[in-house]
Amino acid sequence: HQPRYSLFTLFNNVLLLGMGGRTVYLGESVGALPYFRDLGFKMPEHENPADWFMDVISGKVENAGEPSLKSGRLAQKWLEKRGEVTGQEAFNPDFLQAHMAHDDRQVLYSALNEKLNDLNVSNDSDNVTEDQFMEMLQSMNDSKFSEMSQPALCELNQRIGFEDGKVSREALVRYFLGMRGSFSHDALTESLVSELASSMGVSESSMSTTNSRGIVVDRSMFGKRARFCFQYPVLVHQNVIRWMRSWRHKAFSTFLVAGAAVIFGAQCQDKLEIENILCPLKINLSHLALGLMTGIACLPIFGADRPMFWRESASGVRVSAFFLARVTVSLFDVLAWCYLFTKIWIMAARAPCSYWLWLIAYRMTAVSAAGMGVLISVVVPEHSATLATSVSVIVMGGAISEPQAIGEGKDSIREVIAAFSPFTWSIGQNYLALIAEQVKERGVGVWEDWVNWYAFDTVEGYQRILHSLGGDYTVSAYICCSVFGLLALLTGYLGLRWSHRGKQA
Repeated sequence: HQPRYSLFTLFNNVLLLGMGGRTVYLGESVGALPYFRDLGFKMPEHENPADWFMDVISGKVENAGEPSLKSGRLAQKWLEKRGEVTGQEAFNPDFLQAHMAHDDRQVLYSALNEKLNDLNVSNDSDNVTEDQFMEMLQSMNDSKFSEMSQPALCELNQRIGFEDGKVSREALVRYFLGMRGSFSHDALTESLVSELASSMGVSESSMSTTNSRGIVVDRSMFGKRARFCFQYPVLVHQNVIRWMRSWRHKAFSTFLVAGAAVIFGAQCQDKLEIENILCPLKINLSHLALGLMTGIACLPIFGADRPMFWRESASGVRVSAFFLARVTVSLFDVLAWCYLFTKIWIMAARAPCSYWLWLIAYRMTAVSAAGMGVLISVVVPEHSATLATSVSVIVMGGAISEPQAIGEGKDSIREVIAAFSPFTWSIGQNYLALIAEQVKERGVGVWEDWVNWYAFDTVEGYQRILHSLGGDYTVSAYICCSVFGLLALLTGYLGLRWSHRGKQA
């Protein structure tokens, strides 16, 4: 909600920002309304202009005179029109110098000139020599500068664009501006784009363009035509670095997973023989614990970083590249914790049968729960995501897929609903595989001869569901859990792609 217009006009000057934090208006508060009207936007009668400005900036107001003038073009229109706005004293050089600290180019020019002045370099020269630049770097951090190798300094000079031992101040500022966001714009990148364009048989102009600030933009890395294959490896590398920097958090999370494996494994001791009536229940609880931990652990993938995604998207990062890079790096955590949980749980539970028998089922649970966590981290507000994940996992694994519910659901809607839970397939596969292995080890009889007769309904319920697709029940379980995880990831991607589009490019 914006203040009423009479209060809005008490401000001498206002700055209105659009997508990506770009300026769409800067000037006297009383001049904002006539400016947007001159662009062709019509304000309804009795509308609060301050609220109407926000609607225009967010793209909710149609422009009848110029339908193509959407929220994304307001910043470009401002750059074209600001000198034509009448009655504005805000456009003289003194005002710009004093009030445009938000403008990156202005800030960098000022900082560069100040630094060069400290080094007794005259402002009359438009160029900076290599020696002056090296002296400037050394004055900012002598210890870091001394650690830089000669090849690194040579590559830095290439990226900045030094030719014949000098570079223009404009090129130096352009290089610094190009370091914003996930991808850099520099002279070396531009030359690589030219070589790549030649090798691909396309024109360089189709792969690069010049934006409103005079910066050459590589379309293979930025904008709507950006190529996924260029951005994805860079974003994966970036997320690997973020992962390594948070190693303390990862180590603590690993400790918690190991502790949970010990606790849940200990309460399964002597209860994993198929004669024990508690066997399916203990398997269910262990899968529920792993699923709950995995789902909650995946919530930070997008939950806390949505503003970062909106900023990156506004700068030209593809949604698919950003999404898959995050998921790829996070998948390592999911699988590592799954393998660790399984190993420690088997040792604590003194579980019969091989490690791989248990790992197959636990891996299905972990991947399904991870997909659920990714989906919730995208579509549910951060403050409610943990509760939403807990409820989802408990309902699916602790209610729908609970062994007694499976046994009592024969030929009813409950059995149909249970078939849509990935926990039914992973827990059922685990229990049936354990029965088959123990019967095989004993060498005589069939499962009815060994399983506690109170659990017959449960075994038959799992068999009906897992054999409903035909073929081997392990393959069926893998397929169903994989499909569930992929659908959750796809829905999460679409949620990230289409939600809050006003904040994206």
